[in-house]
Amino acid sequence: MSALGAWWRRLVRGPQEPARRPGQLALTDELAEHLLLALAEPCDFFPCPAEQRRRPHAIHADGSRNCWSCGHTTTPGSDRS
Repeated sequence: MSALGAWWRRLVRGPQEPARRPGQLALTDELAEHLLLALAEPCDFFPCPAEQRRRPHAIHADGSRNCWSCGHTTTPGSDRS
């Protein structure tokens, strides 16, 4: 690459910073909750008490489930109609 070409690239693009590796990801409460929902069992459609219609829910091992759209938690043993 010629010196004139390098000068022109710096002039047009500005100074380029070298690529850096991202730092560690901080585990916040929101991220921890999202990871727990991601580890839930596969989803199925149940009536959501908060939205009053059938919505996809994450089903947990203890029988509880979370609505994927509004986040409402249903306790185990609730009606599964």
